[in-house]
Amino acid sequence: MPKNNGVKELFDVSNKVVVVTGGASGIGRGVAEKFAALNAKIFIVDIDDVAANAVTQQIKNQGGEATFICADVSNPKHIKKAISKVVKVHGGIDVLVNSAAPSRKNRGASNLSQEAFTMEHWDYEMNVLVKAQANISREALPHLIKSQGSIVNFGSTAGALITHQTCAYHSGKAAIEQLTRYLAFEFGGSGVRVNAICPGIVERAVGPSITDDPENREIIRQVIPLQRAASAGDIANVAIFLSSNAGSYITGQSIVTDGGLSIGEQFGVARKIMTGNESKREGRGSRTSPEGNEK
Repeated sequence: MPKNNGVKELFDVSNKVVVVTGGASGIGRGVAEKFAALNAKIFIVDIDDVAANAVTQQIKNQGGEATFICADVSNPKHIKKAISKVVKVHGGIDVLVNSAAPSRKNRGASNLSQEAFTMEHWDYEMNVLVKAQANISREALPHLIKSQGSIVNFGSTAGALITHQTCAYHSGKAAIEQLTRYLAFEFGGSGVRVNAICPGIVERAVGPSITDDPENREIIRQVIPLQRAASAGDIANVAIFLSSNAGSYITGQSIVTDGGLSIGEQFGVARKIMTGNESKREGRGSRTSPEGNEK
C-alpha cells in the first residue's frame, strides 16, 4: 500500500500565529497548550495575569513559544492594543481562538424573576461572550484575510439546550453561533473560515472540577454516551482540526463536542436516578421509553 505522505501536513499548525483569548485557564488553556505542543506561536490574551503567566512559562519550559498579553476582552481599547502587539511581533495572525468566558464571581442568577439577576450581570456576560468576540474578530480580520486564516469561536450546548447556566450565558452562546455563521458568510470570499465549537461538560484541568464529586461522575456516566466528561485536550483537538488544512472546506459550522450528551434519551436516565437504580447502564436498545415500551 502506498504511503500517504500528506496526512501529517494536513494537520500541521507549526509556525502559525495563534491568538487565544481566555487562554489562562479552562478550555482556553488546553487550546493554547495543544497548539504550542504542535509548534505554533501562541499569544494568550487574558485578564488573569497570575494564571496566564504561569501557563506561558509552562509552555516555554516545554520548548514552546508563548507570549502573554494582559487585556480585558470586554474593553475595545485593550483588544486593539492586543492585536497590534501580536502583529508588531510576528507581522500577522493566522488563527484567532475566542475562548474567553465570564468570570463566575461576576455572573448573575439564571432565573429572570430572581432578585439576584440584574441588567448589570446581563451586560457583563453579553459583553464578554458576544460583543468581545465580535470586536476582536473585527480587529483581527484584516490580518486573517492576508494570511487566509481562520477564527474558532466557542459556543456551547447551552446555546441550544437549557442547562444550569445563567440566562445571559444561554443567550450569549446562542448568539455566538449566529455570529459565527454571519462572519463565515461575509468573509468566506476573502479566504477566512469561521467556525464554532460547542462543548458540553468539560473537566477542569486545574482547580475543582465537576467530576470531583462521585455522584456527578455517575450522572455523567449515565447521561453521556461516551460515559465521561471532556478534557480540555479533547476540545483543543477540534480547534486544531478546524485551524488546519484538514478543515479547509469547513466554515460557518457549529461543531457540537459533547460526547453525545445532546443526543441522549434523558427520560430513562432520570428514571434510573430517581428510583435509585444507578447500576451500570445496559445497552441503549434495552432502555425504556416514557410510554413503557422497549425502544
